[in-house]
Amino acid sequence: MKIKNIALLFVFLLLVIKTHGQDNFILEEATTPRFHVNDKIWSQNIGDASVSLWNDDKLSAFSITIDDNYEQDIPFWVEQQKQFSFNFTWFVITEAEEKYNVKNWALFNELAKTGNAIQGHDDRNWYEDKSKGIDFPSLKEYNSRLNRTKTKIEKHIENQKCLTYAYPWGEGNENEASKHFIASRGVIGQLNTANKIDFKQIRSISNPHIYENDSTRNHYILPLLDKTSTLEGKNYYRGWGCTHFHEVSTKESQRKTVEFLNYLKEKEDKLWIGTFPEIAKYAQEYATHSINVDSVSETQIHITLKDEMRDDIYDYPLTLKVRLANNWVSLSSTQNGNEIKSEIIQYNGNNYALIKAVPDNGQILLEGKIDHTISENSNQMRFELTTLKDEYYVPTTISNEAKEILKKRGRFAKNSARLPEPNAPIKEWTDYQNGLESRVLKAIEPIKTFYKPLIDTITVGGIRAIDIKPKGYKKNNKVIVYLHGGGYVSLSADATLASMLPLADISGLRIIAIDYTLAPQAKFEAITNEVIQFYQAFLKQYDAENIVFYGDSAGGGLAAGSILKMRDSNLPLPSSLVLWSPWLDLAKVGDSHFTLADNDPSLKYSNLLENAALAYAPKSEFKNPYVSPVYGDFSKNFPPTLIQVGSKEILLSDAIRMYRTLDNHGIETKLDVYEGMWHVWQGYYLTPESITAVKNTNKFILKHLKIE
Repeated sequence: MKIKNIALLFVFLLLVIKTHGQDNFILEEATTPRFHVNDKIWSQNIGDASVSLWNDDKLSAFSITIDDNYEQDIPFWVEQQKQFSFNFTWFVITEAEEKYNVKNWALFNELAKTGNAIQGHDDRNWYEDKSKGIDFPSLKEYNSRLNRTKTKIEKHIENQKCLTYAYPWGEGNENEASKHFIASRGVIGQLNTANKIDFKQIRSISNPHIYENDSTRNHYILPLLDKTSTLEGKNYYRGWGCTHFHEVSTKESQRKTVEFLNYLKEKEDKLWIGTFPEIAKYAQEYATHSINVDSVSETQIHITLKDEMRDDIYDYPLTLKVRLANNWVSLSSTQNGNEIKSEIIQYNGNNYALIKAVPDNGQILLEGKIDHTISENSNQMRFELTTLKDEYYVPTTISNEAKEILKKRGRFAKNSARLPEPNAPIKEWTDYQNGLESRVLKAIEPIKTFYKPLIDTITVGGIRAIDIKPKGYKKNNKVIVYLHGGGYVSLSADATLASMLPLADISGLRIIAIDYTLAPQAKFEAITNEVIQFYQAFLKQYDAENIVFYGDSAGGGLAAGSILKMRDSNLPLPSSLVLWSPWLDLAKVGDSHFTLADNDPSLKYSNLLENAALAYAPKSEFKNPYVSPVYGDFSKNFPPTLIQVGSKEILLSDAIRMYRTLDNHGIETKLDVYEGMWHVWQGYYLTPESITAVKNTNKFILKHLKIE
């Protein structure tokens, strides 16, 4: 009996030890990295699973915290939450003199109901001030004060635990605070390295340092997002950034705050903007997680996810990424029998699932619906590629790479191309724009990986733009300004990198892509004015002779039309203009619109270009030179122009007519025509025809920027 009891005791002790080892309240300070920081993982083997370093597979994390109880500022912050959809963290005082404590708990309760976190703060901590007769508190007093902070907040704020804390003045007894809080925030003006976060002293940057202007914002944010930017000599790629605000009651402080939030919003595709306790949970769950793929079949994948943190506290779902077979066309996901969030995304032509699952909460099951007409390993992008009709003529005079693209390239214009009606409700247009944008953003990931540029977002003259610096960029006083295509009604600067990265790489120049408002949300007057507004502000940074304008498709028409309007407004003109497959006449005019109507593999006029044109401008304005630049007066000054076009484009006549008009008026111009090429083929960056076209563009640009 005694032996049996001893054995049972031994088993019990083993269980206690094991449970204790996997039941952490807070991780101790890391003396060595807890894990290796990777780029995003894109597994190739079907069934492979990984946990994303940050929520939604974002590159890095960022939290916005607000100290003290400035209740008069709450309406301002509520408005910002509505505008930007960010959740904030309030660190409120409860244990100070009455005048410093929370006065209206109802206000903070309303904040909590909309997703904000209400957490602990104080005006006195582990310090002494002999001049005021303040001594170090005893450990008992100190812990009692911290415990009252937690208790009072949890009493007044419904359905929320007080799990994190902000030290007053950034100082506190870290070991004692860590008995009460899973993370405590200081005020050290630095970022937090992803794999060595000190959860007892999270670094945070005061808002006056980080929100002053784009330069200071970049100084603190870019080290999180790329491997080349540093903060005080150190890179924090994929880490955690935090900023703390205090009172923002003046108009100036509110203006700067809004500008800062706009800056963060522009980087939301890379930054997870979460509350302080959310990020603290996620980071510690991730640091201690383990994942196992239990089984993989044709239609199911079973996964087990665990961590070493306390399950009653650490209940924030981690983001799992699972490589799916490419013939999975829909997905349902459960954990322990309960439905969980999941979606299928594409990267480099392959299917992946992003799943939200809580560690130690039961087995995860992914079930897929299969399209048996698609191979499980097929990596063709189904929204973009179909098979051309057998009788479609593919020239024998073009490269083999171009032949294969023409064979596979979807007859987008012939089979499925239809835009909303010009006068359709804005929501119908927005749904179309958002759907296409989402698909294209996924499709361009390979070109970003290939060229490895530094991509940032800037604002010039109140207009958003994308700032592209090629790998190995050396600062100079020359710049290319790009206007994207999309028929004026779709895509964005972010989604048209394929038209920028090859040129940026070969030229070594910075490219700024203006993110103008799309039609029909704006009409041609407003869109052209946005370009000019940007250009006027940009002239404060660059001399006109050091600027090149270029655009493709509708962006080519917008570039030429905007320059005509700049000239008529007596603005200095850029050094030169490059037009790729430009749309220069919004009406169905020109020989190629008829002779190539059934041979252009990209475009058709009815239901596509026609709807886009009427969304951009009324038919009565189609011959307005700012709308259709081919009708412009070129007897006056106009910059040297390169026009590139393919022989399969219905817009071929637009290019020829523009060239002839410019040449007739003595404007330096070159028409560069490519055999068998389709609309904006330059973006197919590995085809010989694209490489040649981009080289010719670069030669033209360097000549007119006077770069040897």
